[in-house]
Amino acid sequence: MDHKDGGPAFPVLDHKIGYHADIRQKEAGISVRDYFAAKAMQVYLSQDRPPREAPPISYAEISYEMADAMLAARAAK
Repeated sequence: MDHKDGGPAFPVLDHKIGYHADIRQKEAGISVRDYFAAKAMQVYLSQDRPPREAPPISYAEISYEMADAMLAARAAK
């Protein structure tokens, strides 16, 4: 597992997609860090009074800070 991003959030083996034998899954998908950040952002944006005056980049930055904290707590176990 990559300690920086937590590895893939939803790992899959190289397998056939649907009924198409010639199409294979090649991407690992999003990282655990990206998944945690997306979940954190959902919380910030769903608040009754989200700080709308803040630029979108600030939501992204704080979401990734939270994701990094979650990964650090996960690694400390």
